[in-house]
Amino acid sequence: MKLVWTYSDRFKKGRENKISEASHEYIQFLFRKSIKEAPSVYEKYIYTDEYNFKIFEDLDVNLIKAREKEFIFLDDLKMDAADAVDGEFIIIDGDLFLKNELIIPSNKKIGFEVKVDSLPTLQQKIILQKEGIVNQSKYWDGDNQSINNVGLIYFNDDKLKADIVGEYRKLQKFFVDKIDKKYKINENEILFSSVACCMLTYQYLEYINEKPFYFLPDNDGNFEHLGFARKFKYLKEFENKSSLI
Repeated sequence: MKLVWTYSDRFKKGRENKISEASHEYIQFLFRKSIKEAPSVYEKYIYTDEYNFKIFEDLDVNLIKAREKEFIFLDDLKMDAADAVDGEFIIIDGDLFLKNELIIPSNKKIGFEVKVDSLPTLQQKIILQKEGIVNQSKYWDGDNQSINNVGLIYFNDDKLKADIVGEYRKLQKFFVDKIDKKYKINENEILFSSVACCMLTYQYLEYINEKPFYFLPDNDGNFEHLGFARKFKYLKEFENKSSLI
């Protein structure tokens, strides 16, 4: 099975990301560590800009040139990578470290790291609803606040994958046409992204009655996902390196 990482050093949405203390060099270190430590049973790929190939070309990883385009949402790179890869594969975050081969049900077309509830994402959805998103896509109706955490995304059905990417593209256009300028999202450096991939996938799959599986809790102990304050867990290890691994 393929593991696909997505890396960009030219895209940061939202003030909290732009002022992050994590340097590009440290983020690159995490990606390299994630790739190197992933079990050898996987075929490894990274989707990134061609000028970044040199960061990863010494690793046992296949390089996929990213599309040259402007980003709209935080997870654009993941959806672009999904669009570029076919068959059975997992998109994985660069701060997620596999300890063992992941347990995956044999009868599922799609899966995610975990399901959580997010009030801030619901508030983003309310803005979409106010501007008429339900007239375009009925599955945006209602007050659901559940989202799929996309630290891991499993695909095993090209038709379903294409449908999800298509819905994502429709939301990108709606955001550009109806939301961004009116609410000054990018002008005010507001992070308006979890509604795009995380909530969209949850609501769309519910609407078409396609039940995903979740890697947690069945894979508890099989991977470690850094996040927020834990992002700097390996900072000392990074600082002790005179150069990239």
